[in-house]
Amino acid sequence: MAAYFRTLDIAVNKLLKDYLVLEINDYIENRMVRNPRGNFEKPKLQKVVTWEKNAKDEITEGYVVNVLPG
Repeated sequence: MAAYFRTLDIAVNKLLKDYLVLEINDYIENRMVRNPRGNFEKPKLQKVVTWEKNAKDEITEGYVVNVLPG
């Protein structure tokens, strides 16, 4: 089983993290707002969940099937 978990960690989870970083960077560069005191507001939980969903949707089932050993 280690080969499967290692492959998932290297290929799929890395790709998921890369897509998530793109979502976060887009937010920071284009949509981050400041509160009345001038500090940046942290994103709402729903926004973070949307980033995770968007990142997950970028990884196709075909990609996962192709990277698994065997």
